[in-house]
Amino acid sequence: MTEKATFVHAESGTRRVLQLKHATPAKLVVVFGLREAPQLLTRADTDDVVFAEGSAEEPYSDLEPGAEYEFSVVKSGETPEKVPTSKPKNLRPADIQRALVCCQAVYEETPEAVQEFLKKDLESHDFASASVSCYGRVSYMVAETNGKDEIFIAFRGTSGFQDVMDDCSVWQQLASSGPDGKQTAMGGRCHAGFRKLASTIPVDPFLKKYHRHRVVLCGHSLGGAVSHIVALNMLVELKRRGLSTDNIMSIAFGAPFFGDEGLRSYVEKQNLSDCLLTVVNQKDPVPRLLRLAEAVQSAVTTASAKIKKFVKDVKPLFTPILKMVSSSGVGGTVVAAATVAAGAMLDQLPAAMDELDGLIRQHGVTLQELNSIYRPVGWYMFIACQEAPGGLRTTWDAGYIREEGQINRFISDSGHLTREKIHEHKAACYAAAFYNVSPRKEYDTDVAVDDVVDGFATEKLIPRNVSMETAFPPHVNKVFLVSIASQKGDKDSEKLLVTIDGENLDFFVPLEKPFTGVPYDETRGVSVNFKSSRQVVLECYLTDGAFDPFPTVTIRTHFHEILHQTTKDEVKQVKGCTLGQLAVGRLKPELLIKATQRCLATAMLMPESDRRKKLASDHLMTYLDKLDRSRRDVRNGKTKPKLFNMVTAALSEGLGSSEVKRCFLWWVRSWRKLVTI
Repeated sequence: MTEKATFVHAESGTRRVLQLKHATPAKLVVVFGLREAPQLLTRADTDDVVFAEGSAEEPYSDLEPGAEYEFSVVKSGETPEKVPTSKPKNLRPADIQRALVCCQAVYEETPEAVQEFLKKDLESHDFASASVSCYGRVSYMVAETNGKDEIFIAFRGTSGFQDVMDDCSVWQQLASSGPDGKQTAMGGRCHAGFRKLASTIPVDPFLKKYHRHRVVLCGHSLGGAVSHIVALNMLVELKRRGLSTDNIMSIAFGAPFFGDEGLRSYVEKQNLSDCLLTVVNQKDPVPRLLRLAEAVQSAVTTASAKIKKFVKDVKPLFTPILKMVSSSGVGGTVVAAATVAAGAMLDQLPAAMDELDGLIRQHGVTLQELNSIYRPVGWYMFIACQEAPGGLRTTWDAGYIREEGQINRFISDSGHLTREKIHEHKAACYAAAFYNVSPRKEYDTDVAVDDVVDGFATEKLIPRNVSMETAFPPHVNKVFLVSIASQKGDKDSEKLLVTIDGENLDFFVPLEKPFTGVPYDETRGVSVNFKSSRQVVLECYLTDGAFDPFPTVTIRTHFHEILHQTTKDEVKQVKGCTLGQLAVGRLKPELLIKATQRCLATAMLMPESDRRKKLASDHLMTYLDKLDRSRRDVRNGKTKPKLFNMVTAALSEGLGSSEVKRCFLWWVRSWRKLVTI
């Protein structure tokens, strides 16, 4: 394999990848357009100095394959000028490479597919385990390195680019309102849609569990904006605690802007820019499109008739164009059934873009004139590609920028959106572009383990594996159901509180129907009153219907789902009456019949020898038997057949209709005489 290294001109940030045999002082003069040959190089990760010890045509001494070397020499026609750091201080070698691996892996549909992807590309990363979220609005994965000193959190992009237009006008979302509505010290405002997605990711569990780790967040496309906001939530929390922020880094690929001038200013003043890096490929046309869409949608109203006319004419074009881009799947996954429709939609893209570009030229409007509220935040790495006429030679270049004007100019000059170039936005294409400007670091695919042979301890190599784990497994200790009945008899005000006690519940995902056996007002829904690591409180309004005295509650978190069957001890009362009393008070004969029929139908599907056991374990039948045993006449010693035995006998006889009818009629006549539970 050809040995290569990266060489960086410190003053300009220009980068070139050369074969070691070509890394001579004379060739660096030609490649970088220097006035004179650099006499020494400094290795970026170790600060080791390499000297030119021979002639200008001889390679530098002791160059290491895959390393990055910086030098400081004035270019031809330039005067020496002191420049700031050439890249983010928090960025380490191979961060971008491993982030790209994660951003591709997180698009896989199942945890097994993620594991297979990581195992096929062991040379590109050092991950030993991974955990994938299964539920929630944001899909993400957590990967821990073999040394257990770093974790990467990768957020999947969404295919719905039209959401950018839907949400970016609602920009009056204070960045100071952190996850779960908690106030933070962050200043400025950010994109409402991205912030809402980011707020579903709790930062406290990560900071607590991985407080000794270096944390690298990453995301592709719209997932990159979510990554930056989650990282900022972490950084603000660390600053609030008076802790260092050096171990937090966020890397986004092809992500749109997400914050305003206030947020950008806050990040700069708090020295957090070195924690955020956005990588943009010049061949990728999507960032330019998203930048223009945000600018048009959030354009500040001015007295300029020119701007008003431009926004009015251009705005209707963006929704169909972004819908076309969404159908391509470049920012997320597209189901196979939609690929045909997507192809037909993409055929309309060139005409739509020509119309958009025509309006831009006709009005003569620039991004600066639109006075968009959105500003770039943090560092940017731009990957540029220049193709010689006829495609005979392609030159790749990369550099780091944090100056707003340069960032806007580069994005404005990015590729024209066509059906062919739209695929340059894919995470895989970003990986290909990155490896054109940076050598790939190769990791060991084997690990050493201890082995005992004939009583002697030896060491042997085995293939490295990537295990799938659950980063934050939920655990449920108790689920308490508390009925709060109206003291005034107003049924509409009767509530049910469900308190879930456990662990890792800050990853709780609300469900539309979190429990069975409890009739509640679905129009009002189930609200989350409180959420923390150890407790979640749900609230709903009760309605008429058949009650299960011990309902089943579904507890779902980002990583797992638990079905919890409540017990007698978990059903409580606060005021009014118990859940069981509510069930009796609201019970109607037809509701009882329907519920019992479902129970008996289930039992009939079982072998006859198992039916009695099934009925004995069924909560509804147990409840009815309890009611039956509580009847006053039974309590006074009267000999009447019990409902439980009658139903069992009816089943044994083949569930004759007359027997079942007799059971129900007998119970309905006596249900008003029941004592309270």
